Amino acid sequence: MALFLFLGGLFLVMGYLFGTVLYPDGDPALFLGISLLIWLGYCLFAYYSGADLLLWVSAARLVDRDSDRRLFNVVEEMKIAGGLKSLPKIYVMPEDAMNAMAVGRGPDDCAIVVTSGLVARLDRNELQGVVAHEMSHIINRDSLFMTFAGATLGSISLISSLFWRSLRFTRFRSRSSRDAGGIVVFWIFAIALAGVGVFLAQLFYFAILRKREYLADASAVRLTRYPDGLASALEKIDNSDVAMIHYNKITAPMFIASPIYGNRFSLFNMSTHPPIQERIRILRKLGGASYKDYQMAYSNVMGKRSELIPRNSLGAEHDIALRARSPQAPPENMTDIRRNLGDSLLAADSYIFLNCVCGLKIKVPPALDGKTIDCPKCGHRFAGSLT
Repeated sequence: MALFLFLGGLFLVMGYLFGTVLYPDGDPALFLGISLLIWLGYCLFAYYSGADLLLWVSAARLVDRDSDRRLFNVVEEMKIAGGLKSLPKIYVMPEDAMNAMAVGRGPDDCAIVVTSGLVARLDRNELQGVVAHEMSHIINRDSLFMTFAGATLGSISLISSLFWRSLRFTRFRSRSSRDAGGIVVFWIFAIALAGVGVFLAQLFYFAILRKREYLADASAVRLTRYPDGLASALEKIDNSDVAMIHYNKITAPMFIASPIYGNRFSLFNMSTHPPIQERIRILRKLGGASYKDYQMAYSNVMGKRSELIPRNSLGAEHDIALRARSPQAPPENMTDIRRNLGDSLLAADSYIFLNCVCGLKIKVPPALDGKTIDCPKCGHRFAGSLT
């Protein structure tokens, strides 16, 4: 929360300085008020429309239970384990890459998004670990918190860009010679803040996200009591070389693994996520499923004395034993899973499915509805309305 408030304070300071430099005859309180309105406008848009925008950018499609009963069952299990009253909506992205994210305003208005590649490549224990991680973001209200933080970062980027564009039309001036020295100081601070403000805001924004990822891992272990499931899923995601398509700099921080720079951490790319290998090592060292166990494993791996979880949250916590690996269901035909998911995504785009007498399923795009269609296998003709 302190980091988020710092981002908001940074934006208000930038608005005040930029307004004073560009319009020295204006009222500083007015500049502060305008900055506050811009920030509130971004946050309100993020609150009411942020989730829909994220789903649209990600090309995510709402799927039903028949698309993948295993996925729906896992989400229902984590919903019960997390104590949620309603089941989150489930969306699938048509991506061969493995990734997942959670969006929404809170536990009663949220959605879990997974890629088709993730569903097809993870076994049930691994899928449960990923869903538990995303469910933890929902329970902890991280999705809303990260949306607000992203909106604040967007506000800072906007006001900084407007300042640089306005400089070419602005000349140095002050109310009087006595104010000239103060205006010079304001100019120096404003230009310096415009230069490093966005970079500084990104650092704090990414620091917020990295901490929330560790905490979501810890909460996921409490839900599943089986850290090896999430650890194994992260290993598969880390070893995958399939690049994502539907993402941008706004949606990238929402995923369980960053799709921008790959899954490996680098100081220079300012990754929004902690290194996956560190997360895996922490999960592998857990001897229990409590926050206390996670804090001990975190300190052991990171070699830091700084606390990830406050001590007052650990004092009264009871030990939570790990469970054994859940027995796997009979092996499923992954080709059928991928085909069913693909059909569900096409159905969401209003495709029509025709079952020919020869056994072939014909997938007709909505633009051809009402036209004559010939089966490419046996030549059977579907005439008239296809619906």
